Amino acid sequence: MRRAQKPLQNERIRQVHFTFDVLKQEDLKLHQKLAMKLPEETIQKMTDFVQHAGLTQHTESKDQKIKKFISLSSHTGGAVVRTL
Repeated sequence: MRRAQKPLQNERIRQVHFTFDVLKQEDLKLHQKLAMKLPEETIQKMTDFVQHAGLTQHTESKDQKIKKFISLSSHTGGAVVRTL
């Protein structure tokens, strides 16, 4: 079972990296378009806001996953922790 999981995990990681690279390129293009139309101060405020919102969303998602993991671990008697 573990042999099958590793290639699937690697493929998922590859997909995430690909998606991240595509989004990074799109972000750069949008930033360049905005730079031609808006003052730098406005762009900086917008960038700060978006980064803060992203960090908040990441933190909330992470906290939910931790709670779910703890709940699952307590129901299985810690078996989840031992398999990691």
